[in-house]
Amino acid sequence: MKAFLIYASIVLFIGTAVNSCETFSGRSLAPIESLADATIIIESIGSGIFNSKLLEELKGEVFTDTVINGLSGTAIVSGNRIIENDVICGDDCIQNSTITEIIVEFNSYRVSVGSGRESTISGTVLYFESDIITIDQDFYINSRFLRIEGEEVDIKLVSEDESGTEDRISFRVTGDSPRLLTGWCRPENGIKYRF
Repeated sequence: MKAFLIYASIVLFIGTAVNSCETFSGRSLAPIESLADATIIIESIGSGIFNSKLLEELKGEVFTDTVINGLSGTAIVSGNRIIENDVICGDDCIQNSTITEIIVEFNSYRVSVGSGRESTISGTVLYFESDIITIDQDFYINSRFLRIEGEEVDIKLVSEDESGTEDRISFRVTGDSPRLLTGWCRPENGIKYRF
């Protein structure tokens, strides 16, 4: 009887341990535990999800519950994109500008984010981008500014070997490139990683 109780306890412990971990094809996905983890996750959002995928598929200038499909899941977009070309800014000077301000509701939106990795995201994210090109006879200046922020967003990043990261994050980042964003990211462990 004693041996049976020990066996039952071991089975119960193993079952609880397995069920307490989120897995992908049998492998555990780790939570964010370092600044490096947080940086990679934010880059996958800025450079992968938005810059390489979602914005390329977003057509037009006014968006009202516009649905963008991923490899699976959807992104529902509301907001606008204001485009102004050939605006006079002085003698022999013109400006072309594009200002995008959208709110995106991600519903298990899954996309490839490069290097054999896929990202899946759920939650609401605010995205703002100002891209201004100034041209005159002496110079060409491209000025770009991004701001991306979200609260309680579920994000998963999985590599080809089925290892990866999964967490619920709040974040706010800004920058002039989707690969060079600064700000903060706070995963479920409560630590605010700043970069």
